[in-house]
Amino acid sequence: MKWASYGDLEWEQISRPASERVLAEAIEAENLAQITIGTYCSKTRFLRALQQDEIWFDVPHPEPDLKCFLTGDASVTWLRAKDGYHYRFVAAHPKYVEHCDGLQALAFSMPGFVERAQRRQSFRVNVPPSDAQLLLKWQHSGKSREAQGYLEDISASGAKVTLVMPLGQDDYLPNTGHAIFMQLQLRGDPIGIDGTIRRKFPTKCLIEHERGQERWELGIQFSGITLDIRDRLESYILTRTREMLERI
Repeated sequence: MKWASYGDLEWEQISRPASERVLAEAIEAENLAQITIGTYCSKTRFLRALQQDEIWFDVPHPEPDLKCFLTGDASVTWLRAKDGYHYRFVAAHPKYVEHCDGLQALAFSMPGFVERAQRRQSFRVNVPPSDAQLLLKWQHSGKSREAQGYLEDISASGAKVTLVMPLGQDDYLPNTGHAIFMQLQLRGDPIGIDGTIRRKFPTKCLIEHERGQERWELGIQFSGITLDIRDRLESYILTRTREMLERI
């Protein structure tokens, strides 16, 4: 069986209240989890513990030899459906206990904290309107064109932007597959990024139609960005991630 690989993830500790909340949700939903001890790896699920200072799991299959736990602590990782993040914690002091259904369960001491992961190359964050100013530039029929845009979200590899145009001027915009340049001010940091339009569609908002306008959404894939620009984008992404973690 092929197990999930988490080697490409970067982990960040979340606050104690947030840790308690995501653990409580996982236990309530009996989330599936992956448990790793040394070279041993198996699937399991959270169970409702009968002891407040412990966290319980269904006995993994294939069932581990508890002697393997003596070589190191267990790492428990799971996917939280609510936000799409992977979470993990280090579990210690394993023992077998009897669950309320009469079957065995695997118990650990309650962890002191939980970590949350992100894949830096693809992780995407929403961008508050106050964070960014955006000017889009492109070539159309040999002519230079530009329009003010709004940065909705961004990752190190692409962005979602919107822009408002008068109804009936669809031909003014570049099409899917065309090159586009983003002249961006991201919290005061000027960044120029070349990209390619991978997705384009009208949002068809009735309120804007009444104003004689159409809001378009563009999915842009970055191309040829330098290491310096990538580092600056990732710095912003990590800062936004920490801000969102504080509000969990």
